[in-house]
Amino acid sequence: MGGIADYCGAHVLEMTIDRAVWVAFQWRDDDLITAHSHEADSMNLSSPVKLKIEDFFDPEGHLKTEEQIRFLFSNPLETWAGYLLGGLYFLIKEGHISHLEHGFTLVVKSDIPMGAGVSSSAALEIASLNAICHQTGLEIPPLEVALLAQKVENHIVGAPCGIMDQVAVHCGSSRRAVSILCQPAEILDALELPEGVDVCGLYTGERRSTGADAYRKARTAAFMGLSILSKKFGFDHLQGYLCNMSLEEFRSIKQHLPMIMSGDSFLSEYGPTQDTATCVQPHEYYKIRNCVEHPIYENHRVQNFLRCIQSASKAKGYERRMKLIHAGRLMYGSNFSYRNRVGLGSSCVDTLVRLLRTKGMDQGIYGAKITGGGGGGTVAVLYEQSAQPLVLRVFEDYQEKRHMKGDVFLGSSEGASHFQPIQVTQ
Repeated sequence: MGGIADYCGAHVLEMTIDRAVWVAFQWRDDDLITAHSHEADSMNLSSPVKLKIEDFFDPEGHLKTEEQIRFLFSNPLETWAGYLLGGLYFLIKEGHISHLEHGFTLVVKSDIPMGAGVSSSAALEIASLNAICHQTGLEIPPLEVALLAQKVENHIVGAPCGIMDQVAVHCGSSRRAVSILCQPAEILDALELPEGVDVCGLYTGERRSTGADAYRKARTAAFMGLSILSKKFGFDHLQGYLCNMSLEEFRSIKQHLPMIMSGDSFLSEYGPTQDTATCVQPHEYYKIRNCVEHPIYENHRVQNFLRCIQSASKAKGYERRMKLIHAGRLMYGSNFSYRNRVGLGSSCVDTLVRLLRTKGMDQGIYGAKITGGGGGGTVAVLYEQSAQPLVLRVFEDYQEKRHMKGDVFLGSSEGASHFQPIQVTQ
């Protein structure tokens, strides 16, 4: 729960899945920095991708700009390597690494499907950063590693994601949803599911991307709305985060937000937004009110969902069931808002969610919703463990109806920070 509201400072809830990225690190005798990927090979992408240490610096020996580093991975066949090697750039930029005497080789293997909306990019970034930190003797706090990984995605790969995926991948706990306040990243708690209740992920087979235009426009419009409200009302108490606004406060002022506004009209009146990951495009039109409304209401839904699950864990019988039903309704509300407020739904997701909801809460399926950046990807399902065979049958029906081949994510894992590296010597 929470999803794209993370970039507006929302509370979010995210669970790990039972998939992983493995990165092997080996020092070299030369100055080459090389990235290999088994998955890139199978997708006909360029592998290995080779750079030199000097490629990170200009002729005067100064560290290059983020834009210059992004250019190193601008070839679509090599963009995947930016997730792995972009972390080195920020480790140098932020003073963690001052000098490299030798190059190194990274080899990555993953069983997380790319484009499924289950944090494959965050897992690559975190795994690579951990490998580099270990081999260079760095001890960086887990949340700081997550923030570095987000910078890789925002400024090297160019995807304007929030912080929730990186935090969950690195700091998550098995069978618990990590509760995160994304201002910028604070872990509040780990949410235990009620006994007998589970969550799974069903990959629709429709790829999604946080670099896609719809996601980028939704985020841009939210920050445009923040600029408009800040200019009209001040709102210093928001501290730059829309989700610090209460529902009551938003309802009282939402009429001051335009439904649709062109980029050039906005720029001429308000100038650039405070967002460092997106830019207002003059010739685009933005649904500002809806894109502000979604994260504020989503933040409220997350807090209610958290209370429902906590209450269900303590309750029995009818009361437990009612709390879980309400939690499921909040999931359906989130899914509705993704589609109808910010335009990040998809026909595949709609079909799967509708099939799951049709079976109804009487059979133990409480809720389902799109995850992450939306626009396809994976549907999260809340259900009684006894209803798992039914959930899987519904998913089989979906795949037959849509002629799509998806994937099922059952179970969860500890986050990457819970694992120690393995040293292999010859």
